[in-house]
Amino acid sequence: MKHARWMQWMLALALLVAPSAALGDKLPEPPPPADNAAVWYLTAQYYLLSTDSEEKQALLKQYRAPDLEVARKYVEQSDAVIVLRRGATLQQCGWAVDLKADGPNALLPHLSMMREMSRLMAVSGRVQLEDGNADGAISDWAAMMRMARHSADDGTLIGCLVQHAIDRSAIEVIADHLHRLDRKELETFDKHLADLPKRFTVQDAIAGEAMIGHWLRREYKTLGLQGFINLVGEVDQDLFKGIKPEQRDEKMQQWLDELDASYIRIYGILGLEGEAFAKANAKYEEEIVASKNPLIRILMPAIGSARTAERRAQALHGMLRAMVAYRLGSDDAFNAVLDPADGKPFDRVLTEAGLVVSSRMMRRDKALSLTFDPEAAKPLD
Repeated sequence: MKHARWMQWMLALALLVAPSAALGDKLPEPPPPADNAAVWYLTAQYYLLSTDSEEKQALLKQYRAPDLEVARKYVEQSDAVIVLRRGATLQQCGWAVDLKADGPNALLPHLSMMREMSRLMAVSGRVQLEDGNADGAISDWAAMMRMARHSADDGTLIGCLVQHAIDRSAIEVIADHLHRLDRKELETFDKHLADLPKRFTVQDAIAGEAMIGHWLRREYKTLGLQGFINLVGEVDQDLFKGIKPEQRDEKMQQWLDELDASYIRIYGILGLEGEAFAKANAKYEEEIVASKNPLIRILMPAIGSARTAERRAQALHGMLRAMVAYRLGSDDAFNAVLDPADGKPFDRVLTEAGLVVSSRMMRRDKALSLTFDPEAAKPLD
């Protein structure tokens, strides 16, 4: 007992005489917060799931015209919204999707998650606007557009297409309320548009899709011919129809080599523009249908429709930018933003429905367009 008390006194004396030596000059730095947006989005999803209900799902379906009373209940003091805002500010977003390791078995649950969470940001922006906080609305809608870009950071073609879908939703929401923003707010939004991360392209996605070919080659080497037949048999039961057993190994090697070459080829085709792309793609699609290589027939994506979706997304983004420029400037500012369909200015006409801005890009036999409130036809003073 006496020994223990003596030790306590000695420790107290040491702290009094040399506190810096005992405690250190300063505390160590805490670990930095995650700089991967995906971590923040997954955390937000946890909060969303904890408040899941039919009412919330109905709210997100009506994200362009939400019930504001219900919206406030889910948005104000929402941990999910707070975390989503933080994640959207980051540049890096890694989803831990490894197509080379997992091939077509790679799981992509984040894509449907991002569509839902982006709609929450659309609703949050609307609540902010109705409450007189236009800057908050702009920030939330810009976050939605950044989330679109982050959705594609898994490196897949489907992720690229989900990016376009979220981007379209964001642009339509913003177009609904663009006329309510004053000059300063429009200038702030214009800066957000300029600062968006680079759009992930269909061509970018092909580099990821090609990893499926590497996966197939590895599986073939690991499983052997019969194991590989069993693996792909669910997709193509007649994989080796008409090919002699002693020729099948050589044929498989040939197919895998051709598959690799096909990915390289369509990557190059996607680097073309306009008529050059259309001709090269039409020829290649004919060759896919006629190909005797079952791997090519099964795995080669329809890059023509994917490129069309990409061009539509670019046109919608351009129409929004053109309208922001118009309200901030003049006809010249509007005409300076060009339609990716033909490199000419977008069309603009005032109708009973509102101010319609349209592209020469078609969708369902109609010109792709955005409709703005008639007030948007009046440039700001």
